Order: sequence, then structure tokens, then C-alpha cells
Amino acid sequence: MVVPDNVLFEEGAGKEVRKLLLEDCNLHTILRLPAGTFTPYSPAVKANIIFFTKGDRTQETWVYDDRTNVEKVAIRNPLNRKHFEDFEKCYHAKPRKELDRFRRFTRQEISKRSDNLDVFWLRAETVREGRRDSEPDEILGEAIGQVQIALDSLNDLSLILSAIKSDSDD
Repeated sequence: MVVPDNVLFEEGAGKEVRKLLLEDCNLHTILRLPAGTFTPYSPAVKANIIFFTKGDRTQETWVYDDRTNVEKVAIRNPLNRKHFEDFEKCYHAKPRKELDRFRRFTRQEISKRSDNLDVFWLRAETVREGRRDSEPDEILGEAIGQVQIALDSLNDLSLILSAIKSDSDD
């Protein structure tokens, strides 16, 4: 299932989705997709593919970071099969083993993070190959995405406060 980044960390609806995925499903793998995956439709949207099996509780979750220090997807660098070759090897390995881009997080580690699944460990390089990774349009897109997340959170809070006020008026 493809989900936007905010499902992995936001309060409100995102938290409910994570609870369902961790308690009623085995959320075994998260693939952090490269920046720009949905260009030109939604270039600023950061997304993930989550892999889960309904019916079992999550014991551990493996995260593959195909975003950090990876050239963003664009017209000159379209998303193709090569983007996923290493992930596929890691995903199908028996047994799985941790590598630079592939890490295992136990359910206890995730619980300590208040079930926040926005985990990352690779250090982002700010300059690579003599150019900046973040172009102005990417920075603006990121800012717009963060503002949207903040607005969604404020709307959730407004609904909660309205419900509390309605209950106290009764």
C-alpha cells in the first residue's frame, strides 16, 4: 500500500492507522520512496510503500531508505526498475540482514518512539557531485507539505475541541 510520509508520524488519523497496522497486522516492511516519485503530479509528496499481513501483530519492521542521498525522481531521472533492484534483494533475502539502507526495528523500539514510524539513520549529504541536492522548487514543495501537515493537525484539533465543547454544553 502506498502512503504519504505523514501517516508514519502524525497524530490524529495517522496515529490510528499506525495502531491498526502494528496491532492488527504484521507491518513487516516499509520502503521509503525516492523524492519526486509522483512528479509531475505531486512533486513535493514524500511517500512510502508499506508491506503488511493482516491477522498477526507486528514483532519487527524492516525499513529500506531509498530516499536519503538518492537523486530525486524527475523527467531527467525517471523512476524505473533499477531504483528497486537493491530493495528487492534485501526484501527477499532469507534471512534478512541489516545493510546501509536496510534496518530492522523491533516492536519495542517502535513503542519507545510512541509508534512513530518515520525512522531514518542515514545522514543526508547536502552537496553531492558539485551541486545542491535541494533545488528551490523542492525546498518550496517541502515547505508546502509541512504547512499542509500542520493545517491537517490544526483541523483535527479543532474537531476534537468542538466535540469537547458540544459534550460540555449538553
